[in-house]
Amino acid sequence: MPQIQILRSVEEFESIGDQWNDLAMRQPRVTPSLRSEWIASWMRTYGERFSPLVIAALSGSRLVGGIAFSLSPRMVGPVPIFCELRFAGVYGVRGIYTDCLLDPGEESRVLQAMFDTVCQCGWTKLRLEHVQAESRCLGWVNRYGPARGFLLGEPHTTDCPVLHLPGDMPTLEAGMDPFFRKMLHSRDLKAPAKKHAVTCLFQVDPDTLERDIGLLYEIHTQRWNSQGRAGEFADRHRREFYLRMAREFQRDGKLVLSQVLLDGEPHVLSIGVLLDEDFFALQLACSDVGLACKAGTYHLYHLLGHLMGRVKRFHFMAGGDAYKYKWGAQKHVVYDVHVWRGVRGRIGKLLQNGKDVLRFPLKRATSSAKEARALL
Repeated sequence: MPQIQILRSVEEFESIGDQWNDLAMRQPRVTPSLRSEWIASWMRTYGERFSPLVIAALSGSRLVGGIAFSLSPRMVGPVPIFCELRFAGVYGVRGIYTDCLLDPGEESRVLQAMFDTVCQCGWTKLRLEHVQAESRCLGWVNRYGPARGFLLGEPHTTDCPVLHLPGDMPTLEAGMDPFFRKMLHSRDLKAPAKKHAVTCLFQVDPDTLERDIGLLYEIHTQRWNSQGRAGEFADRHRREFYLRMAREFQRDGKLVLSQVLLDGEPHVLSIGVLLDEDFFALQLACSDVGLACKAGTYHLYHLLGHLMGRVKRFHFMAGGDAYKYKWGAQKHVVYDVHVWRGVRGRIGKLLQNGKDVLRFPLKRATSSAKEARALL
């Protein structure tokens, strides 16, 4: 059996960062959330609220498995009620496609050893967030959890459309919604140039990266403010995370930053990560001026052309917006599953089931509350 180590600080985790990434790139489908750049950036940003708890499986000095968790108390006022274990790299930053890492050929015994350790970590609630249907963590919990007294909540799904890139633009266009394709060529791709001098840039300059990310925040926030909303980058921690993460992926040459300039000024900016044959679109900002002249559509068309031939899958990430399917994207979902254990876990699950009377019949909600009081 492999030797298990528990890493409780970002410094300890970064000490195995190279091995972690080597193992991540050998997974059936690597994603940004599985790599050390993402996880360490998240730990440094949110470490005061969530304590890192990384389970590393070693065969000698070789890393053969890993799960990056965080542990935090759930509070009622100043009183801790129970401890929650969840994937590191999800809260606050849309981390997605999370799972464990397993060395090919040793999956079964390494996964069992790591979850034996997970079961000893003192949690009441385990949150498996944004996992795919083939998640090894979810598979283990479904298969062995009931025998260990785990109570699984109803899974919730999030749409994450994926656009498969065929290798050339004409074939891609053939798979688009016909009306959308017609409007794309008759209007959308021509609209920006009718009013502006248009330039599309695909380059990452480390000397200006902080400025470019700052512009993305600014344009994104101005757009939301114009609608009377704060926008997600009003949150300081989220801004810190994305800048840290962008720097780390830029150092490895995996960051893609694209811009559309209108009359020399940036009005569309986006960042994404390129891993093998997959591109993950992480953030996009489009100004009101850019929106008015279809610069966002112009940007995506030219970004796809830039990636064509190198990328087989374009991941739109979270959100089932209708426009994504017009480009020919296919439906893909991720799952959020809450796992409870122990007496407090039984109470927590029952209360969670009964708290939303709009979702549950009144009789069921009342029954859940009575069962919870009986357990107390």
